[in-house]
Parts: sequence; structure tokens; C-alpha cells
Amino acid sequence: MQEKLLDLVEKFKKNSKLSMSDRKIFDNELGIIIGRGDYNNEIEIVLCEGPIDITMKALAQYLAHVDIEVANDLLNKFIHCNGIKENKGGTSGMRLVPLCCFYMDEKGEQDEIVNKLFLNAIKYAYKNDRSSFNKKVVEEVRKILVPRILAEDKKFDLSFVFNDKTWCSIRDLFIESMLQGDKANYHEVEKLYKWLYETGKDMGQYNEEYLLKRIMDNEEKINNTHQEKKVEGKKTKEKSIEEEKGNDKKDVVSKDADNSKIKKNTDLEKIVGAIGTVVLAETKEISRIREEQKEMIKRFDNLVFQLGKSQDKIEQQANNIKDLYTEKQQLQVEKKEYVEKIEVLEKTIENLQKEVTDQKQFTDTVSRNREKQSEEFLNRLASKLKIDYRDYLDAKDLEMTIDLGENMREQLGAIFSILEKNGISFN
Repeated sequence: MQEKLLDLVEKFKKNSKLSMSDRKIFDNELGIIIGRGDYNNEIEIVLCEGPIDITMKALAQYLAHVDIEVANDLLNKFIHCNGIKENKGGTSGMRLVPLCCFYMDEKGEQDEIVNKLFLNAIKYAYKNDRSSFNKKVVEEVRKILVPRILAEDKKFDLSFVFNDKTWCSIRDLFIESMLQGDKANYHEVEKLYKWLYETGKDMGQYNEEYLLKRIMDNEEKINNTHQEKKVEGKKTKEKSIEEEKGNDKKDVVSKDADNSKIKKNTDLEKIVGAIGTVVLAETKEISRIREEQKEMIKRFDNLVFQLGKSQDKIEQQANNIKDLYTEKQQLQVEKKEYVEKIEVLEKTIENLQKEVTDQKQFTDTVSRNREKQSEEFLNRLASKLKIDYRDYLDAKDLEMTIDLGENMREQLGAIFSILEKNGISFN
């Protein structure tokens, strides 16, 4: 089975094509082998040298429907095989770009296999010295890869790109691929630019003004080239006409020396010359009008481009206004809630202050009453002890005797008794 595929590869290499029957055989045989997970040196040759559309589609279908670890293992083998590393004539990029697209079509979502294929497709879009692009690969990127990664229903996410050098390669490749000659389109370039700009990464020299200028310069260069070809063709035609006129004139003079005929021919030449002058003037006027029309179309496209930018800005501003209005309403609700809370707190504080004032007044009153009661109590106590105090003073200077001591003891007991009756406890 592998031998049959290798024979078809050799046949393909000779003519760069296969017949419909050979293509069908090739597709069936490769599908069976790849489907079994078989992978060896012969299969590498088939994948690297066989028809790109058949080989890459078969490989993509297998990778998309096996376990992610198995797919990763096989893809690593393919990407790092000699056939891909050699990159003869940029063929590796010509295979990896469609492989990436076929896989995205089969898988229907972006996963680590897509990301790996994408990065390697970018790598091989450049020549081996990294100084310039492989033109055929760039065309594949523009035709089949860009439409898939910019699909509205599933935009390609570049958040997995962390290396600055890799990012610059991606940015330059995609923008330059979309700016190729007369294939550049304002809206497609703008869409691609927004996709890259939204990553938040460095855009280098590329901004909207630069892209617009590049597109307009390309169009002007193409128009000038077409115009130069037209002018050159016109000059060649006029030169041929003049040579024919000169030859005709010589023939007429040599064959017929009749003055009347010479005069008629001269008059005819003047008429033809006049008509030629008018036609030439009209042609120039038509060319001028066409140039003005092209310039107007270019200006119109520019205005449409600027209008699109303005509409995007207006839409963004409208969204901002809407968000601000929503935020304002929310803040107003919060403000109302805070005002109500402040009013409640102020009332609570007012009540607490009143309570504090009342409590202070009560405390002051109680304190004053206690002081008064204490003073009255002391006065009453002093009044009760006054007689005993006088007796003490009288006996203070007397000579102590047994009778005086007994008397003083009885009097001291009476004093303690008075104190206990007035609330002073000694226990």
C-alpha cells in the first residue's frame, strides 16, 4: 500500500499533478494508512512531497479526531522531520498553512494543536534567512488563513503568543500579506488591523494612517503602470500610422506627378491630420476624465474608510454614554440610600445627645442631693457626738484614774454605738 503511494508521489513530482483516478486512489490509500495511525519514513515522504491538498487534508482529519496527546506526538514528528526542516522553495509553509486551515475546519475550535500549527505556519512563511517572505506562502496566508482567523462567529485568539519576536513576525506577515498590490481592500485591511490591535501588543509602524497611505500608494502605482502601458501602446500605434502615411506619400509622388492629385493627397493628409488631432485630443480628454474618476473613487473609498472609523467612534461613544448613564443612575440610587442612612444616623445621634444631656442632668441632681444628704448626715452625727467630744476635752488634761478610765471606756462604747446606728459598721 505504501509502495503504491510512493509510486504516485514520483508520478506527481514529474508532472506536478495527478489524474482524477490517481488522485482518488491516492486519497483512499493515504486515508486508510493515516487512519490507522501508521507513521514512518515512507509516510513522511508522502506527506512532504505528495499533492498538498490531499496529504494535508488527510493528516488534518486524523489529528482532529484522535486524543490530544496522540495528535501532539504525531504533529511533532511531522513538523520536525527533514522534509519540513529543509523547506525546499518554501514548500513547508505551503503545506503547514493549509494543514492549519483544514484542522480548524475539522476541529471547529481553537486548541493547542491549532496554536502549534499556526506558529509553525508563520515560521515557514518567511525564507530561511528570515529577511523576507516566501511569496507563495504569503498568498496562501492571504487567501485561506486570514478569512478563517477573522471569521465573525469564532475570532482567532492570539493571547497564547508571549514572545515579542514571534508577535512581530505574525504582525508583519499578516499586514504585509493584505497590502499586496491591487489585492488590498480598505475594509479587509481595517478588519485585520483591529484584530491585531485588540491584542494590546506593539503595532510598530502600523497605524490606520500608515495603512491607508500604503493602499493609496499601491493603487496610484498600479494606475500609473497601466497608464504608461496605454501611452506606450498609443505612441507605437501613432508611429506606425505616421510611417504608413510617409510611405503612402512617397508612393503617390513617385507614381503620379500630377499636381492636382498631389494637392488632393495633401488636402486629404491635412484632413486626416486634423481628424487625428481631434481624436488625440478627445483621447487625452477621456484619459483625463478616467484619471479624475479614479481619483474620485479613491477619495470616495477614503471617505468610506474614514466614515467607518467615525461610525465606530460614534458607536463607542454611544456605548460609553450609555454606560455612564447607567452608572449615574446607580450612583443616584446609592446616594439616596446614603442620604437616608445619614438622616437616620443624625436622628440617632440627636436622641443619644438628648439622652446624654438628660443623664447628665440626672447625675448632677443625684450628686447634689448626695452632697446635701452627706452634709446633713455629718451635721447630725457631729451634733450627737458633740457632748461626748466636750467630755473628752474636759478629761483630756486630768490624771488618769481607774474611775476616769472606766468612764472613758463607757463613753467610747456609747460613741461606737452612735456610729453604728448611723450606718457605720465595724464588722
